[in-house]
Formats: sequence, structure tokens, C-alpha cells
Amino acid sequence: MMTIAMHDAAADPAAVARFAALLPMMDERYRRLKDTLRQAAAGETLPDWQIALHRADLLAVLDTMTPSDPEDDDRSPPVETA
Repeated sequence: MMTIAMHDAAADPAAVARFAALLPMMDERYRRLKDTLRQAAAGETLPDWQIALHRADLLAVLDTMTPSDPEDDDRSPPVETA
């Protein structure tokens, strides 16, 4: 979990900074999605695209905040073998 990694002394400072910088954006995206779902639950007619847009927007921010696995990262430097 990222929260634990932030308190770890060995945590990557760049990853921690990226996570902290994206928190306000994540909160805003979550608020939008929650408000949209609340409107739908109250019986308002909302277009499907609006719910899908807010959901995808939040998922994009969460994906950016999630640390990637170095083995899955194409940008990682090649590993030299002996």
C-alpha cells in the first residue's frame, strides 16, 4: 500500500513527491464521481457517458499514483548479464 511506502525510510523520494502532488487531483476527481453517482441515486437522469467519464478520470489519476513494477516498465534501463 502506498501509504505504508510513504512512511518507509527507504521510500523513493520522487515517488512520494508524485503521490503527494497528485492527492488534491485525486480528491477532486473522487468528489466529481461521488456527486455524479449521488445524483443518479437520487433519480436524476444522467447520460452514461458522464458517469463513465468521471470514473475513467479518477482511474487515470489513481493509475498515475500507483507505482509501476520495474519489470513491466519499458523505460527501465536494460539489465546487464555476465
